[in-house]
Amino acid sequence: MMENTQIGPFLILERLGTARRQKVWRARQLEQSREVALKFITLPPKFDRSRALEKLSVEFDTLRALKHPNLARVYGAGVFEDKVFVATELVDGESLSGMIARRGRIAADVAIDYARQIASCLVFLHAKGLLHNKLTPDKILVRDDGTVKVTDLRINRKRKLKPQRQDRRDMELVAYLAPEHLGGQTSPKSDLYSLGIVLYEMLTGKLPFAPENLARISHHKRTEVAPPISQTVLDCPIWLDRLVLTLLDPNPRRRPHSAESVRLTLEEIQSASLGQKAAVEKIGGSFNPLNAGADKTEALRLLRGQVPAVLPDPVAWYKRTSVLLLMMATVVAITVWQLWPPRTGTLLEQASALMRSDTPESQRAARAVLEQIIDRDPDSDESVLARRLLAESHRITLIELAKNGRTNSLQSPAVRAFVAAWQDETNCLFNEAWRRYDAITVQHRDSAEDQYVVEEAGWRRDSLAALRDLPYDDRALLDWIENSSGDAKLGADEKRHLLFQLEGVVERLEGSPIFAACVAAARKRLKELTTQPVTSR
Repeated sequence: MMENTQIGPFLILERLGTARRQKVWRARQLEQSREVALKFITLPPKFDRSRALEKLSVEFDTLRALKHPNLARVYGAGVFEDKVFVATELVDGESLSGMIARRGRIAADVAIDYARQIASCLVFLHAKGLLHNKLTPDKILVRDDGTVKVTDLRINRKRKLKPQRQDRRDMELVAYLAPEHLGGQTSPKSDLYSLGIVLYEMLTGKLPFAPENLARISHHKRTEVAPPISQTVLDCPIWLDRLVLTLLDPNPRRRPHSAESVRLTLEEIQSASLGQKAAVEKIGGSFNPLNAGADKTEALRLLRGQVPAVLPDPVAWYKRTSVLLLMMATVVAITVWQLWPPRTGTLLEQASALMRSDTPESQRAARAVLEQIIDRDPDSDESVLARRLLAESHRITLIELAKNGRTNSLQSPAVRAFVAAWQDETNCLFNEAWRRYDAITVQHRDSAEDQYVVEEAGWRRDSLAALRDLPYDDRALLDWIENSSGDAKLGADEKRHLLFQLEGVVERLEGSPIFAACVAAARKRLKELTTQPVTSR
């Protein structure tokens, strides 16, 4: 039992729900004195823990910055035993799935309002370059005041489901995914398809395609058109029926252009009369963002049951077909060009260019490219070079992290120990820093994921050997430098040792206002001891 257990800054209060892979608890964030939902995610045993935690750290840094009235906030994440915990906004309300199960179906005006809020959230996410990729009624919570909150947003979700995964929970998810998503391809229009399924289920109380098995539902979604809502819900506005069927089109190109166009369409439906006359005027006679450029005679035929009065002009039809074919050929050519895998040499150049920047984002992008090279052919000469660059990129990120002095529980113990040692070194606590670096090389030498940390710690430990006994107080250090023996009183070995110490003082303390006098005195003594230029790593 976890009730009344404190995990980091959170006090567990009670369990909110269970699932096969995760558990959610109500908890109190003590410092902020607010209640949150605490979700625990167990990392699969075969995962590279260091790589997984690094990705999660980046992911939740991004999620924390997202703020939208229809998106549940992410407050933070951490590690507890073998699990990652995520603190999110606690939404007091009912899930959309529970609401549908309780009511059977949801009234059209309410469903339109909920869908409009979900679309608004998707507009925000897509503008940030993010996809939800798992939009289901379980992930949509509705407050008592009617506010919708989309939950469980993740970055870089796995796109393709494995055929052997046929359990009930996975098949329930498959029911909401776009046909191209089932094949491993996603885009903002995949989220729009999921929104269409959710809206269909709200209006009818059932799914358009039964979740039988992965192969069958995938085939149905690619080849069949969903049954019109108006067949079972007679009072469904025809324009709303048309919108849902457009969202569920098997071809992503025929779906609405964007989440923004869907949101605007839903707002128009919401503000319009639901009578047939108003629907005819909206679809047949005026602009709407969903059907911009569409042939309105077909919409009128759907409403009136009439055959279009004017037949298409053959010449105009030929021109439109030619233009369409040309556009399709252009799109295919661009798609092939984009999907053609770049040469390994090109990837190495991309990674090297990214590594020239010290920003964490550039280094992460460089490592992603280098890992792609290694995955192609692990034994090639390019992969050998990619591994070296990968280690160097990790080292650059480690040094930048140490300079900033920021760590979190998602980082490995070796990284956190290195940052602490660096801070001791920066504060002129050379002996303590030496001890910390030495402990890293001993305690983590067998950790494959921390080898770059161990190597850097070993080098810094060795470079500090001559500085271990120096005073760390600025006044005492200045006295030591000014009283250090001159050239004539030292043997060759002693002179080299003193030069190494003075160089270390200049290298490590340069730029510090507190030790400015010490650095100036060290430079002066170095000039007295030798005419050779001072070198540093």
